[in-house]
Amino acid sequence: MSDFALAIESVEELLDYEVLESKFENGAEQRRLKHTSALIGWRCKSPALVLAGMTAYRDFFTGKYGSLTSFTWTSHIDGVEYTVKFSKGSFRVVRDEGHFRVTWDFERVI
Repeated sequence: MSDFALAIESVEELLDYEVLESKFENGAEQRRLKHTSALIGWRCKSPALVLAGMTAYRDFFTGKYGSLTSFTWTSHIDGVEYTVKFSKGSFRVVRDEGHFRVTWDFERVI
């Protein structure tokens, strides 16, 4: 069972590859992969929450010291359990019309 089990209303998968680029004096470019593993991330949003619910998300985030500590999470897109961490600067809490909404990004730890 994954460490992160709080409700997620929506999730967006972000894919990329780490590409090294060299530019030469004549304007030519050379590109190559740093490694063949995809960089996978997810942008997540909680359902509408009351104060106690929002506090559970904040407590989990502070318990991991933001992006310092990795943990496991099962993706809602492919059902695979990944080791992830919070992306630096991505955790946000918004209060709107009496409810809280939490948004954050996860990134896979390779």
